[in-house]
Amino acid sequence: MIPEPPSETPMPGAIPTPGSLPPPPPSEFQIPQKPRRSIARRIIVIIIAVVVVAGAGAILRAVREATASPKDKAACSATITMIENSGQTIDQALQAWSAADDDKIRGEITNIQAAISARDAQALADAVNRVIKRCNGISSEFRDRFATYCKTHEGACKQSFGF
Repeated sequence: MIPEPPSETPMPGAIPTPGSLPPPPPSEFQIPQKPRRSIARRIIVIIIAVVVVAGAGAILRAVREATASPKDKAACSATITMIENSGQTIDQALQAWSAADDDKIRGEITNIQAAISARDAQALADAVNRVIKRCNGISSEFRDRFATYCKTHEGACKQSFGF
């Protein structure tokens, strides 16, 4: 006698096995959503990166200021004095710049002298603004005096300096 093959239909009350269940219809199948934690993690990583970059910038500025020579700081002091006096002390500023150890400050002397000779106010303002930018990284005294100047002369610091 040959045994009968088992029935394909489960008996009522029987526990179905994984292979005996039909697959879900395509309309009911959903791709699992990523948990929201990954978005929060990305935001945290971005915040940490911004803090690290800002901290590195502050450290670099502090190191640059600490390593600036007294001649560089004197050049920046002469620059802010020139700005406060509306360019009346430009000769003293040029002398202080020529004595500076910083190549970028010394390099602007030629640009300023050429602008004065050509009576080019925009070129003069651009050169002075480059010195201002450099002095912002070198001297906290310069930054403080420049901020005070900008507060007391509204609108002057929003424009280029033309003497």
